[in-house]
Amino acid sequence: MADQPSAAESGMDLVLRRLEEIDLRLRAIEVRFDGISRPDAEPAAPASRLGPLPRPSFQKVSGVTIASLTGRTCLVLGGGYLLRALADAGILPLPLAVALGLAYAIGWFLVADRAAQSLRAVSAAFHALAAAGLAFPLWFEIIVRFRMLSDLTGAVGLTVVSALGIIVGWRRRLQPMVWIVGVAAIVTAIALVRVGEDVAPFALFLVLLAVMIDWVGDARQWWHVRWLPALAADGMVVWLAIQNAPAPDGPQADAAVAVALTLFVGAFASFAARLLRRRQDVSRFEIFQSAAALVVGYGGAAYIARMSGLSTVSYGAAGLVLGACLYVVAFWRYSNLTQSGVHYFSTMAIALVIAGGTLMLQPPLAAALWIVLAPAGMWLGRRDPPPTPSAHGAAYLVAAAAASGLLTLVGYGLLASAGLTWRTVAPVALATLAAAALCSAIAPMGVRTLRSTGVVVAIAGRRAYLGAPRAIALAVFVLGLSGVVVTWVVASLAGRQGDWGLIATIRTATLAAATVFLALLARGDRMREAGWLIYPLLVMAGLKIVLEDLRLSEPGTLFVALILYGSALIVAPKLAAKR
Repeated sequence: MADQPSAAESGMDLVLRRLEEIDLRLRAIEVRFDGISRPDAEPAAPASRLGPLPRPSFQKVSGVTIASLTGRTCLVLGGGYLLRALADAGILPLPLAVALGLAYAIGWFLVADRAAQSLRAVSAAFHALAAAGLAFPLWFEIIVRFRMLSDLTGAVGLTVVSALGIIVGWRRRLQPMVWIVGVAAIVTAIALVRVGEDVAPFALFLVLLAVMIDWVGDARQWWHVRWLPALAADGMVVWLAIQNAPAPDGPQADAAVAVALTLFVGAFASFAARLLRRRQDVSRFEIFQSAAALVVGYGGAAYIARMSGLSTVSYGAAGLVLGACLYVVAFWRYSNLTQSGVHYFSTMAIALVIAGGTLMLQPPLAAALWIVLAPAGMWLGRRDPPPTPSAHGAAYLVAAAAASGLLTLVGYGLLASAGLTWRTVAPVALATLAAAALCSAIAPMGVRTLRSTGVVVAIAGRRAYLGAPRAIALAVFVLGLSGVVVTWVVASLAGRQGDWGLIATIRTATLAAATVFLALLARGDRMREAGWLIYPLLVMAGLKIVLEDLRLSEPGTLFVALILYGSALIVAPKLAAKR
């Protein structure tokens, strides 16, 4: 009897040891297959050996697996066609069959979510393919064949289904699912536009799809997935503008304008929010899509409105206000943005200001606005880096020259046929010429500040990109002045406005004088940008002599032209070289 307790204790010890071994093995299996342990259990391995949380993987996929998953996908699609057959046979009412089909398709999106959660990425991708192959063709038939929904309601349903698939792909880090849903949605929208008449609902659907995929791609750093939806949205809005210019009725024009503006607002608001929230550089996609949204979205809305007989004043005013706000963001928040961010916001600002002023104001008033902004930009650009305001001042000056008719005077004075009716010089063109002279007189940063800021800034001031705005202002001034002078001289020749040989000689004399004038300005180091224009102007004058004077001038006028041009070739480079 004394030995029995001892035997029982030995058996209990054996059982406890076995339980401890099983517990250790279970912990090891959990760490090996799950990568994590229970929160209330002791870790079986150091945390550094567990690694990051697991993600779905596409590695080591065999042909047998692909064949099996393809067969399963065929079975899933067969279930959808079974519902279709029951509806065609009258066994199921059509509304019930459609509802069951939608539930069946959406259910496979949820199955894909569960498969991705279990780290079965390939299986989840095939589930997503089956779900998209069921859902999007069914929506096409609901809208086109069954006529159960209007185009607008059908576009809303497509947006909801696409959002479901995109959210699952984003949530489970499953990029192929986003690709599948995006491609299926784009193909469905294009097919609906081809067979339907109303483009606006499906253009709006593609715009929203592009915005959703843009945010998902940025969040997961899937950079390439954003391009195709953005291109599809841009192309659809272009087609919308072509189809609705002019629109057959007011509501259709309003809908087309709303869709185009949604493209612009959606793209620009997304990019601006991310750039302001994070200190990051602007990507190539953001640059491309911002430009496309500005031209296609904002410009498309104005084009539709103008072609449909609607006023564009409101669009112009909105562009001016938004452009002014973006200037504030670019330079007031300069320290919170990268250099590319400053360039992005300031470039969008000047594009909106010029486009808005063109849409809101008549050309003389728009030119007056640019005349004020051009010297202001040149002056602000010389005070502090970056030199962006100077470049904008030069751009405003060119816009003022175009709106005021100064560029037209240059074309008539230096290039047009002598038989055309010569235009008069408008006061606003002379005001633009004065603005160009003022902009040319403002030195870029680094030239006027040599004594105060040292040699480093002076060397930086000699770089071409700092002097380019001033060179543009000088070109506008010199060419504009030449065009005005030729116009005035020809107008004073009573009865000889059609003498092409005489006019060609007057043009050559004017260009030669302009070259010498630039050489005088380039002497020293105060206006060295004038020297950049000497040789281009000499080449221009030489080509003009070959193409015009030699063909049309009399020997006497040709003698004068060659003497003047040869003198300019000799004198101008030597004058500019003197310091």
